[in-house]
Amino acid sequence: AGTQTQFSPRIRLNVFPGAGTTLYAYYDRLFVPTNVEELRTITNSTIGAVAEPTLPERDHFFEGGVVHRFPVAGLVAKLSAYRKQSTPGIDDATIPGTAIVTSVNLDKVWVSGVEGVLEVRPDGPISGYVNAALIHAYGRAPITGGFLPTNDPKGYFDLDHDQRLSLVGSATYSANQLFVSATAIYGSGLTNGVTTDDIPGSHFGTQLTDFNKQFKVDPSTIVNASAGYTILAGRTIIRPQVYVDNLFGRHYLLKGTFFSGASVGRPRSVQFRINVGV
Repeated sequence: AGTQTQFSPRIRLNVFPGAGTTLYAYYDRLFVPTNVEELRTITNSTIGAVAEPTLPERDHFFEGGVVHRFPVAGLVAKLSAYRKQSTPGIDDATIPGTAIVTSVNLDKVWVSGVEGVLEVRPDGPISGYVNAALIHAYGRAPITGGFLPTNDPKGYFDLDHDQRLSLVGSATYSANQLFVSATAIYGSGLTNGVTTDDIPGSHFGTQLTDFNKQFKVDPSTIVNASAGYTILAGRTIIRPQVYVDNLFGRHYLLKGTFFSGASVGRPRSVQFRINVGV
């Protein structure tokens, strides 16, 4: 592909209409090169494949939002919206039959999202936050680059990291020497490996509210929890802690085989720690 360059301005505007409110607008012209292009070209040459260059990703990224700090209960709210268009885009693909990941080009990539966060940090032992995000990341063929030819999707498709709706809620209780925390995570589902090529005549939506459920794994909800206690013994501080991931032992599929192998959710795991300070 030879030497690639780009002028990449970055602009941010902040407006403060009140003591507790910030409005902002942001633009970034991103340039993301790949660092395996020469290795990929050499490898393809040794097997007699035509070497299509993996080009740097070139993005237009726009974001706008508002942050408001309420005068009560340490309440902070943030609402933002963003849009990224990549021409071309870059994604990671796994070489068939291996665990080796390489970069490939997508003709175009679009990512749109709306995200809201509400944090509560009042005076007292309890704090928490809620985060909600509605995001759509999709691309358009053809797909070029990589080490070996694969059966790539045609037309439009959701990216392998695309999950339409994500919700996270967390609460922490901390008083004296004790802390207890719990976090619930909901995901509407990543790609399942099915594309419009596999379902002739199927509809693929490109809007933010198009969930494209026929191309997604089932939704999942998991809960993580942790607790700890601080013990003072003279000049020694002992802090036993326990962390539990997937508290209720839910079995779920994270994603299907698409650009990379299928991934399953982590089973319940329990981790104990003891920190000792002298």
